[in-house]
Amino acid sequence: MVESRTYLGSDMTATLRPWMVPSEHQGSKLMESCIGACGKTLQNGSSQSIVFHLDKLKIKLEDELLAAGVELLYASIPIALTRTEDNWNGLVIANKSGRQLIRCQAIVDASETAITTFLARQELKTSFNGEMACYKRVLEFTNVKETGQQVISVPSDLGIKDNKVQLYPGFHGNGHYYVEYQISLQSENSVEGNRHRESESQKLGITLTEFLVHNVPSFQKAMLCTSSNELKGPYPMEEEDSRIQENVQIENLSINHPNTWCLYRDFYEHNNAGWLDPVKAASYGEQFARLVEIFILKDKDIQEKNQDTNMDSPYEIRIPVDFLERDHNFVNVPNHEVFLSKTADVLVSGGGSSGGSAAIVSAEEGMKTILVDLNPGLGGTGTFGGVDSYWFGHRHGYAERITKLVKDVQKRIKYKGHKWNIEAKKYALLETADRLGIEMLFNAITFGAITKGTRVCGSLVATRWGACSIMADCVIDATGDGDLAAFAGAKSVYGAVRDHVVMWYSLAQYNSPGKLQNNFTSMVNVSDVKDYTRAILAGRRRWSMNVDGCHDHGIYVAPRESRHIIGDVVMNMSDQLLQRSWQDCINIHLSNHDMKGISEANWLHAGLIPPNLEIEIPYRMLLPKGIDGILVVGKAISATHDALPAIRMQSDLENLGGIAALAAAMAVKENKYPRQIDYGLLQERIVKEGLIPESILTRKLDPIHYTDEQLVSLIDSIEVNEPLYEYSNMRMNEIYQKRIPFVEICTVGKRIIPFLEKAYEDSAGIRKVRIAQALAMYELKVGVPTLISEIMTMLEGEQLPKRTADILYVTMPPDHGAMPDVCYLLYSLGLTRDKRSIAVWRRVANLLNPIDKDFEDKMWGLFYYIHAVSVGAERLGDSEAIPVLMKLWGIPSVNMQYCYSSYQADFFLERRSLLELAIGRSLARCGSPQGYEILINYLDDVRSLLSKQAHTELRLLSGLNLNKDILEWTDWLETEKALLKPQPYLEQTDLAHDNETITRKITS
Repeated sequence: MVESRTYLGSDMTATLRPWMVPSEHQGSKLMESCIGACGKTLQNGSSQSIVFHLDKLKIKLEDELLAAGVELLYASIPIALTRTEDNWNGLVIANKSGRQLIRCQAIVDASETAITTFLARQELKTSFNGEMACYKRVLEFTNVKETGQQVISVPSDLGIKDNKVQLYPGFHGNGHYYVEYQISLQSENSVEGNRHRESESQKLGITLTEFLVHNVPSFQKAMLCTSSNELKGPYPMEEEDSRIQENVQIENLSINHPNTWCLYRDFYEHNNAGWLDPVKAASYGEQFARLVEIFILKDKDIQEKNQDTNMDSPYEIRIPVDFLERDHNFVNVPNHEVFLSKTADVLVSGGGSSGGSAAIVSAEEGMKTILVDLNPGLGGTGTFGGVDSYWFGHRHGYAERITKLVKDVQKRIKYKGHKWNIEAKKYALLETADRLGIEMLFNAITFGAITKGTRVCGSLVATRWGACSIMADCVIDATGDGDLAAFAGAKSVYGAVRDHVVMWYSLAQYNSPGKLQNNFTSMVNVSDVKDYTRAILAGRRRWSMNVDGCHDHGIYVAPRESRHIIGDVVMNMSDQLLQRSWQDCINIHLSNHDMKGISEANWLHAGLIPPNLEIEIPYRMLLPKGIDGILVVGKAISATHDALPAIRMQSDLENLGGIAALAAAMAVKENKYPRQIDYGLLQERIVKEGLIPESILTRKLDPIHYTDEQLVSLIDSIEVNEPLYEYSNMRMNEIYQKRIPFVEICTVGKRIIPFLEKAYEDSAGIRKVRIAQALAMYELKVGVPTLISEIMTMLEGEQLPKRTADILYVTMPPDHGAMPDVCYLLYSLGLTRDKRSIAVWRRVANLLNPIDKDFEDKMWGLFYYIHAVSVGAERLGDSEAIPVLMKLWGIPSVNMQYCYSSYQADFFLERRSLLELAIGRSLARCGSPQGYEILINYLDDVRSLLSKQAHTELRLLSGLNLNKDILEWTDWLETEKALLKPQPYLEQTDLAHDNETITRKITS
């Protein structure tokens, strides 16, 4: 099953109509099953209705499919029909992985847009023989006073059909209600028609809410929670024109392609409104399934209609073929024509934190702007992702403007919460974009790039009416995942360069209507549609421990991290800790080090959790290396895994999107690539917008040079009175602006080493330990005896020490680099690549005897003990470490944790798998065949990034470029087993060893 959304049951879920009258469910086994699982009967005035628990309904539909052996692909849209060489059918689908061809005997199109009729050139554009039709939309409220009303009269100037709205009780009671209103709109079945309908009806929803909360007594304290993602309809203008057939007629469903049926053809051509009723539609579907089982599949001639003019030949269509991490039995996709559909000055791909702001500013700069987003509206993480407040980040500039717009809407609807109302933010962004004339394509997926030489000229977009192409003078990739830049050939790294780990994704959890719970669970590879689907299935089955299931989950997978597009400058964590200044600074971000996941940087491993820092963003971070005509904003900007946590705050990204739009507009007006514009002139404009200080225009940047005496003084200032992680103990309104001695010492370079060694010899106590850590950052063994002595003293008890420090904002490990103090020293010891470490690791292994739940103890931090030993052992790369690693691998909780099918609701299983992979890597680096076997066993893991990590490591170790094939790698290992040798891992990331060459010192 291919579903364009991220959930099932759209006629009840996307439309937010999770109810039915009791008699309606007769005749559908599926609906009977759903009622038993998640429906209950409620009194609604003088009648009764069956109301469903929204989240449980989505889960039940998924469970029914999976139990029947159906493979599900979310967030994918059909873009072509074809026939294979062996006379099978082929359905070409598009998604964030590019496009794929599904080989099948027959195709059943159950889409509301009848998309296969567009693909087969027999478009069904109208229904009920009229230009106008009736559509239904629903608002969800809480805190409605119980009145027994079923109908509320509304003013005629609202434009609502019959001047009334219908009330339906919600599943949770206690003032939980749905309000349905009807509106007459043009009914053309097209991208443009749908866009107009959705925009008008969404804006009407806020106006209706304003009326209800100000004029209807039962709504005086009501809170607007959410609204329909999609309209329900079209219905005929007059109810008597509506016809519902008792049975489905299969001859009314076939289209101009062999063995292909379009269910909604019966609706559009034969006016069978039964397809709009979820129970009747389910019954039709079950009837069709029985009919098609006995239907003789015959070939028939395909009648082709005239083709439109093809795109000019100088352009190259670039669609990825290698983003999928596992074999999904897709076959080679044939070529098919792509037509030029739309043109713009500026194309913004993505409408989230950066993209919405970018499109608005672009239009304000006079640019003809087109925006494409996979969600049904604007805001991304801040709306459909369920993150309804700013964390850190500067709140001025474009972010401040957006906040004011949202607050104005909230005042209209009497919302007084301390976080923003998501419906208010959706409306504020949509109304602004509409007013500026931005052309928006929602529920649309960018699946390819159009290039000409090194220039990105546009994109390929999949809509629910087929594929289209968009050409633009300048392109802004605001997908958050760098999709368009990657499609165009920009180099990128997925997650951490070492092992592809990323920060945890979020699928918004609504514990109750309108009440969101932030969540930190596991990883997702959004560029792999199969993993994207797996993450949705898993995320929907996760909720807070203090609730019995969620009311609902969000519709947007919000990854905190995915691709990092490699730009002309790649920011690393050392740049931030050194508070580096850039000549082409265009924005200043503000944050703590919000690492939600595993760090790869030695800074955090040494215990240095950064303070709240202001971080300059150079313009060159937005320019993909070797690619022209495009700017990348959002989370995919050019930074390392450990640099991203501090520059990904929503308000900063909103401002960055607007700044990118200023650059794009300059490039278009001057007929230049974004790389060619004068960044000094861009900075002047940014200063006028109040985003960066005017002093940036005139300042002079120089490196900081230390004299020998200053180096000695620097070492004397090394942190001894408090742990390094105390830097992070700051209030949100505080900004750290001083130098960090430990960072300065560890980045000066070799000049400082003799002074460090002398200071080490002359020191004692905690000063000696801290200097030993600094020496370890230079991979020197001088301080090893001190590190070992300190660690072994801390490990004298009968169990491993727990974390005693209170570190802010920490959830279950691994998180924020918060771990027991001894673990920081274990990581430092591992940097020295000293064989004396093995005895220490052995002691750790002997004290480890955990049960599964112990790994969830955020003060114990067992994850870090195992990880620190594994990382140290892979750097050492010595066969004598193998027994210790095998003892770690013998812990049941980290042994054979791979998963070959379905999904895992328990996100800690993935974290334990990450430990098994770390052990496997270190065993392999020490020359153990068992390490290779562990890695090979993960090649078929359904969790894409774990599979990717194993494959990457096997390629590095072997020097071979074999496919991700367990049998192929197993055969290779069998022939090479006796020849395996230790291969220490020597690379370091996010560490600078010559800070005297970078610009930092600011002079006017």
